[in-house]
Amino acid sequence: VTAAIENRAVWLGSPRPTIIKMAFMSQMTGVDNSALLPPYFPAFRGEDLLFASMVEAMHPRAAVLEHGFAVPHLPEERARKTLRDPIATAGSVALFASYLTSRIDYTDANEAEERLAMLASDFRRLAAKSTEDLLLDYRREVAKAHAITLHRLTEQRHRTEDMNSANWTGYLDRGIGEMHNALQREWSPTDIEGTPKDLSAEQAVEGFRDFLRGFASALEGWVSVREAAARLAP
Repeated sequence: VTAAIENRAVWLGSPRPTIIKMAFMSQMTGVDNSALLPPYFPAFRGEDLLFASMVEAMHPRAAVLEHGFAVPHLPEERARKTLRDPIATAGSVALFASYLTSRIDYTDANEAEERLAMLASDFRRLAAKSTEDLLLDYRREVAKAHAITLHRLTEQRHRTEDMNSANWTGYLDRGIGEMHNALQREWSPTDIEGTPKDLSAEQAVEGFRDFLRGFASALEGWVSVREAAARLAP
């Protein structure tokens, strides 16, 4: 258990062709861009989840085929985790990805390009919200994530009652306690890992608003960028 937590997972891909629903992948292995896909630049943690959620939003009735090969991703540069690291977090890029997937309309019959434009429009709509409303949205999503994690930890704890592993049961018990405490706390975007210490919640929200507007602009121009790239390609 200690080794699994400390060493993290190494993404190896699938050993054989595999059909999945969400496109959890890495651009280092490659994607088939013959169909319209959203932009993806894997510079930060969680951007693979953001890519997956946007693919799902653009192609809600599609499936993803993973081929039986991959480029191993060895976590040589990552800081080591320990069994004592906090389990409850203030969110990250993955929280925004979850927000997107929870709002997908699977009955929408629009084409992918139209759904991409709808994503851009949604981002602009979010950016136009008041700071107070965006803070409420953030806290609601964090609470939802903690509630889901609490449910999963509790289920896992029930399944492992007979397992003779003090490390594992102790880890699960601590996680359950952390989630209960997290659900009673009022979280702030300044609690997100990597946020400058002198940043206020209002400034953090304004930075998120700028991100949304910039992201919306990028999505609005993405089809033209792809078409230009196709003309320039050999």
